[in-house]
Amino acid sequence: MAKLDNNQINEICRISKGTRIEGVVRTTSDIRVDGEVVGTVFTTGRLVLGETGHVSGQTLCTNLDVWGKLEGQVYVAEIASFKAACVFNGELHVGRLSVELGASYDGTCNMMQPEEFEKVTASYQQKTELAAEEVD
Repeated sequence: MAKLDNNQINEICRISKGTRIEGVVRTTSDIRVDGEVVGTVFTTGRLVLGETGHVSGQTLCTNLDVWGKLEGQVYVAEIASFKAACVFNGELHVGRLSVELGASYDGTCNMMQPEEFEKVTASYQQKTELAAEEVD
């Protein structure tokens, strides 16, 4: 099998509407959630939460686009974009933030440096790298 690369082009993990996952989702590719995840979502890529998507728990990603509902503790290394009609309840730690008119934002926001993100995600990153080596 091919070795996984942290810069996987055109690879998207998709959680479809009607799907519910409880636990930890860990990937090196971009991920789109139109279903529901209760637990932890970690990606070294972009997380897109679609209109019908709902994530509750801890979220850690490089970039984030939210159209659906997001709850919990959220860490975004670069840019978090909350679209009109999305709902956010929780604690946000982010490099840069964009909130469109009409978005519902109920929580705290902490602007962070890349070093803080790396510290918080170190254990997830290590587990992802070990999983990639097992595929080899």
